[in-house]
Formats: sequence, C-alpha cells, structure tokens
Amino acid sequence: MTLIGVAASLVAVLCWAVMSVSTRGQIAARGHDAATLTLVQLAAGGVFLLVVSGARGFERAAIRLPATWVIGLFRVISATAFTAALGYAGAGKVTLLSVLNVPLGALGVWLLFGRGVTALGLAGHGVILACLAGLAMNLDGGFGNPAVLCLMISESSVIVASVVSERHPLNQGAGVRLRAQLTGTIMVIVALGFLALWTVVSLAAPAGMVPLLDLAAARASLADPWLWVMAPAIGILARGPAMYCALHAIRALGTERYMLILTGMPIASLALEQGAVAAGLLPPTPTDWRDLAFALTMAAAAALVIRAR
Repeated sequence: MTLIGVAASLVAVLCWAVMSVSTRGQIAARGHDAATLTLVQLAAGGVFLLVVSGARGFERAAIRLPATWVIGLFRVISATAFTAALGYAGAGKVTLLSVLNVPLGALGVWLLFGRGVTALGLAGHGVILACLAGLAMNLDGGFGNPAVLCLMISESSVIVASVVSERHPLNQGAGVRLRAQLTGTIMVIVALGFLALWTVVSLAAPAGMVPLLDLAAARASLADPWLWVMAPAIGILARGPAMYCALHAIRALGTERYMLILTGMPIASLALEQGAVAAGLLPPTPTDWRDLAFALTMAAAAALVIRAR
C-alpha cells in the first residue's frame, strides 16, 4: 500500500465522520430534513470543486465519459437506499451496518479483477460478517427489518461505483485539478439525481411507506437561512474533500483496501460525537456499548485482512 493512498483514506475517514456528526448536529439543533441537507451539501461541494479547479480548460470528458454517469447513478441509488434505511433504524446502527461494503468489496474485486483473499483474510471477513449479523439481530424485526435490505442495496451500489472509480480514465494518475473536476462533476450529477429520484418516488410512494423525501419538511428546511450557512459549509469543508480523497485512495490502494480502512469511520464518528457532546455542541446521546464493541471488533478484523495482504 502506498503512503499517499493510506493518508488519503484516513483523511476521507475523518471527513466522512465530520460530515456525519455535523449533519446530525444540524438535525438535532434546527430540525432540518436529512435529505435536504444532503442535497445542498452535494450541490455546494460539487460546484465549489468545479470553481476552484478552474473553468478554463475544463475537461469535458468528465461529463462525456459513460463511467462518470455510471458512478453518479450508483451513488444516487446508494444514498437513496441509505436514506431509506434511516427510516427503519437509528443513524448509529445504519452506519455500523454499512461496513457490509467490506466483504462485498472483496467479493466484487475477486469476481471482476481476480484479486483473491488469503485464508487469514477470509477469517477476518468472517469476523466482520459475524459482527454484522449480530448488529442486524439487534434491530427491530432482526433480519426482517427493511433497513437490512436497504443497506444491501446501498452498499452493493457503493462497490459498483468504487470499482468503476478505480478504473475511471480521469482517475488514472490525475493531477489535483483533474481529480477535483471529476469529483465536482460526480457530486453535481448525484445532487441532481437525488432531487429527481427522491421527488418522484416520494410523490408516488403508497400510503404508509417511509418517504424518501418529505416535501413539507424539505420546504421548511429550505426556508431556514441557517441551512444555507451550515449545509454549504459542510459540503465544501467535509463532503467534497471526503469524495475527492476517496477517489484518490481507491485509485492508489484499490477498492477493497480502501473499504477496509473505512471500517474506522464508525469509531471516528463516535469519538467526534462524544467530543461534541462534551463541548455542549450536541445534546447527550445514549451510547450502546455493544455497538462500540462491534465497531472495534470489525476494525480489528479489517486490520487482520490488511495484514494478511
């Protein structure tokens, strides 16, 4: 593994954790709609990256290449399914269950690229799957909870997007400007896709179904000036850098290694959240120490898989 790739992965983990905790803080403090926050963050972060990368000499191939749209499409599916999962389980549980992308990533790159896993690595993946099963069993309804299916769809889509990102022509040894343009383009595509898909599905959803986008809540959130301060700030300072570093790390390390390092995100999120609570920035939130144990165990198993490589 390259040092730069590892550093990019760790920065991505920190940025994802900051984004997660900041978004939760906005929801707790102002009652903002989560989907609306995501939309504004994506749009602001994407436009900012496009602006700072320089409109002059813009690489139009970023838009013309089918791979860019494939990444955007599967990111839309992923975030939609992830948001739907939040309607059936708490944010902490959903974040932990998203570690499902680790074994799925290993399976995907084995099928597509022939990059196998050692016996020790298989043992590590087995531990991760056992922890995920334990987490799922603690949900209301166990494996029958719709959040489980939503996360299977979400994380499968993440893997497809990541594998395509790994081989994207503009992500092959690209400089800062080109990668920023690619990241910004993808973020804007995803934001527009969110807006279109979530609105259509929410309007067409049958009675009793958890809405993907509560239009009344979205309008109320958009009317709050504070949303237009915090959501763009989170998008520019956290979500944009997270996606940029993720593209860099996936190219440098490969999909499966990046996903393994990403198992540290739940631990980083919990640490930041408790720090925010101690500083009075977030209301006290009960900690399920079983979840922390699962998070630590999965991170240790991921380290075992990395060591096995």
